[in-house]
Amino acid sequence: MEEYPEYMQIPETTQVDVAIPGWHINGHGDTCRNNFNLSYMEGVGRTVGEDIETTWAGTNPLASSVREMGPAARHDTLNDHWNGWNFRKIVGFRTFSCRLFYIHHFLIISFIGTLFMKRFLAAQKMSAIQIDVFNQLSATFSADTVKKWEKMVVTWNANPKAPNPYKEPKSSETSCRYT
Repeated sequence: MEEYPEYMQIPETTQVDVAIPGWHINGHGDTCRNNFNLSYMEGVGRTVGEDIETTWAGTNPLASSVREMGPAARHDTLNDHWNGWNFRKIVGFRTFSCRLFYIHHFLIISFIGTLFMKRFLAAQKMSAIQIDVFNQLSATFSADTVKKWEKMVVTWNANPKAPNPYKEPKSSETSCRYT
């Protein structure tokens, strides 16, 4: 970090937590799935954590060329391709279209970014749906049970060595013998 300009340095007080995105987590064992699941981290919502993999489909046409290249040329070609992909994505964040529509006799002007704003609006809508589903599910349990679960999560977030509330108990078979 010392080699970077001061404005690019991450403060020493910054806490970095490690997690594994959704598609990859299933390829890991129970320990990783229970302790490093992005879905279980406090303050984390649904992410596009696998977005890097969406570029792979775009690189497939390069395969016949890059397999014939040496390591440096292959590296440069793939970097050029991905830099172009990222550039188009960043431009998409700032490319807006304007929509006019009426809601209850009020003219609403909506500026929709082709990528970022679409995802933001979809996330807002899904957040409201998930909150509603969560509240409906929580209402099926007693308030004491919900408080107990919430306490387990808060305790685990503060101390990952505490019992993991997301870890599913192993099923145990009971044997019944009839005489």
